[in-house]
Amino acid sequence: MKRQKRELALQLAGSDRGRLADRGSVVKYGDLILRVRADRVRAHLAENSRSNAPPHFRGRAATESDGTVVVRGVIRESWGQVVMPRVSFFVALWMVVFIAIGIAEGLGSGGLPTFLLGAAGLPIFVLIAAMLGRLRKDTFDRCADKLQAALRTQLNATQISG
Repeated sequence: MKRQKRELALQLAGSDRGRLADRGSVVKYGDLILRVRADRVRAHLAENSRSNAPPHFRGRAATESDGTVVVRGVIRESWGQVVMPRVSFFVALWMVVFIAIGIAEGLGSGGLPTFLLGAAGLPIFVLIAAMLGRLRKDTFDRCADKLQAALRTQLNATQISG
């Protein structure tokens, strides 16, 4: 399970070149928080919860030979969106261990509760992992589209690729 990413290149309109030239600026446009330091550009959508942080953009601004400013970078998935399906998957693996321990102890001599715990927990955590994995993909696509649109709108930029 790798972090999902989407490459993006934006060409800024002539009137907005100065916005990125202001080194060390942090600007908030509605939900979009844009940070510029030297030639590095970072952006993310403001959220209330850190555990459900949306995808974020990291890139570099460069001035082309014709004088236009181009921002190239990648929209990446947040750490929390990657970790939660993995945690559920590893808990499901531990349920398999509980089943094995219950069988090894003997189902009639005290191993039954351990076996039942593993047998009941395994399908539950497998379903949770599958649901979170599917939700992760849908959430990334939706939030990355929203971030991409916010960057285009607030920077008054034309999308080159991505």
